[in-house]
Amino acid sequence: MDYDFGDILDARNAPDGHFIVVVGEATKQGQTEVMYYIITSRVYAVFKDILAFFNDCLSRGDKDFLKHFSKEKAKTAISAHGLLSQAVFLDKQTNYDTCLDVESMIVVNSDPKLIDKTALESLRGDGKVIYRNKLAKIDALNLIQIIKHSNEVSPDRKNKMSASFNKIKSTLR
Repeated sequence: MDYDFGDILDARNAPDGHFIVVVGEATKQGQTEVMYYIITSRVYAVFKDILAFFNDCLSRGDKDFLKHFSKEKAKTAISAHGLLSQAVFLDKQTNYDTCLDVESMIVVNSDPKLIDKTALESLRGDGKVIYRNKLAKIDALNLIQIIKHSNEVSPDRKNKMSASFNKIKSTLR
């Protein structure tokens, strides 16, 4: 399978355990690698004031906070995922009701992660990675703009992701 810009894969049963969004493929020394970013449901992790409040709740052991944010029970502090300007928010109700469990975001605060295409195909064959959906047009456009203007992404990766985006931009819904 070819992996295109904006493909959303459910990799929660894979070793890293997240939803991921593919941003293209890259070939290096004859090996094809798939570039991707993690989709996180911790959308509060880009808001400094909210993080300060949440970390205060964690330090006090606030039971109401832990009841509503059970994912954070084992943590002593929540770290920021990146800057607000690096985040693309995915609205579950509008575009991703059949795909994502909750409101989510993609943070472009580094080069994309890489996985060997044959390893990804093997995980798909084992049922650990499942194709779910594609990014909606507005989210794909927002993501590529953040990538193009990011100081955190290397120029080589930007070019490869832009080329991948250009291949699919006429098919965006």
